[in-house]
Formats: sequence, C-alpha cells, structure tokens
Amino acid sequence: MSIASVPLPAAPRNGSPVPELTSIHSTLRRGEYGSHNYPGNCGGYLIRDLLRYFDVQKVFDPMSGSGTCRDVCQELGIECFSADLHSGFDCANADQVRSAGEFDFVWLHPPYWRMKRYSDDPRDLSTAPTLPRFLEALSQVIVNCRDVLQP
Repeated sequence: MSIASVPLPAAPRNGSPVPELTSIHSTLRRGEYGSHNYPGNCGGYLIRDLLRYFDVQKVFDPMSGSGTCRDVCQELGIECFSADLHSGFDCANADQVRSAGEFDFVWLHPPYWRMKRYSDDPRDLSTAPTLPRFLEALSQVIVNCRDVLQP
C-alpha cells in the first residue's frame, strides 16, 4: 500500500464557526474568486474560511493581484480595502498604508522573489536585485500592515 492511498483521518469536530478549518486546509477546487490565470495566486476557499473563523469585519488586502480576497469579501459582505502597485498603491510606503485606515484582518500574499516578475516598477518586490533587499522591503510591508491592525 502506498502512502498516497492511505486516507487522512476526518477533521476533528470543534466549536469553531469553521469546524473543517484545522492545521491542514485542502480543497479540490480553488473557487470562482479572482483570476485562475493569475500566476501565484491562492484559492479563495482558504481566505473565506479564515475570514469566517476570525469573524472579520474589515480586511486590508494591499497586494490584491487578481482580486481573490476582494471577491471573497464581496461574497461574505465584508468591507475590504483591496489595491496594489498596478492601481498605484505601494504597501511599502507607510504613509499610503496608514491613509487606508484601520483593519481587523490583513490578507498579505506577496510576490515570490525572482520566481515571477510582476512588473518593471522598482517598488515591486519581485524586482528586488538581491534576497536581502527583497527581505528588507518585505519586512517594511509587514510592519506597515501590522501598524494598521486594530488592537
């Protein structure tokens, strides 16, 4: 018997509003959120389940890409600030991020350094010339996101 044929145990039932959300999240499909052709995006079901689990009211999505998080928020009736460099929003710019307001959840799905170049914009993390520069810029983005989270 191969490992691939061994069934996983059923997810434990719990008091969560999303009982199927455990340390393993797996779905057969990605959902009808965002663009399936956008490179590197994740499926909307993970975002949906996290928003339901944390009972989110207002989401910050500063690297929106094809809009997967925005689409999930729209479906759930959750307020969402969704933008990225393509719309002129630089989440590494602390002033721009602060001007977006305060949020109780941040969905951050940054680009992968050197795996896919998203633009020629020097502010685009995927254009960082070295790994240390990428990590420095990503660290600033994370700090900026932390600073707009409500306590």
